[in-house]
Amino acid sequence: MKSLWVLPILACLSAACGAVEVNAVLLRPAPPATDAVGLFFDTLPDRPFTEVAVVQALGSGADAHPQQMLVALQDKGKALGCNAIVRIDLTNRAGSAHAVGVCVVWLPGKSE
Repeated sequence: MKSLWVLPILACLSAACGAVEVNAVLLRPAPPATDAVGLFFDTLPDRPFTEVAVVQALGSGADAHPQQMLVALQDKGKALGCNAIVRIDLTNRAGSAHAVGVCVVWLPGKSE
């Protein structure tokens, strides 16, 4: 009976913990890293591009914030050498967040 006081403390600590996991599925070899990675939700960039990877970020607990998911996608995109992430889908629920998008690089041609 004396150890029952530990359970509420453990429950509080586990609720405060959080994690962000980022994954990528490469579709072609990654180019050199870029400086800035644009985010496109409902519209596509007005310039030619090719798809490099599908990227996703999963957040849980204290790290389940939509903004953190977008920053995680941008960081992964930068590491893969992408110029932008398009077709972003962002889901936020109590205790979890999920973002997925397509990492792209610009092709020679019309620029913004």
